[in-house]
Amino acid sequence: MTIKIIRRIKFGNGFGVIAEFTGDKKVAPDTGYPTGGYSITPSQLGLHTIENVLAQSPASSNLWEYDLANNKLKILQVDSTTGALEEVAAESDQSGAVTRIVAFGW
Repeated sequence: MTIKIIRRIKFGNGFGVIAEFTGDKKVAPDTGYPTGGYSITPSQLGLHTIENVLAQSPASSNLWEYDLANNKLKILQVDSTTGALEEVAAESDQSGAVTRIVAFGW
């Protein structure tokens, strides 16, 4: 996963960070999208603590979701049979998957 910080914004005693995420390309076994999503640490976003993350889902078949309990950014897709949301397959090539997030913390 590639993280590009776009902007940091000060909000009182906290910060907002706008960042762009790009998924991983599958180049060998055990590469590509990790099971359970991409781990995000506060330091990757220039923060000490992440309070919340809002993920933008661009016009594509993928939706992005932040799992606050596990500090992971997940990529979801709609199951073509049931219409339910499900996480993309582990180790799948997500190099074309891009989103912007707004993270809040301090």
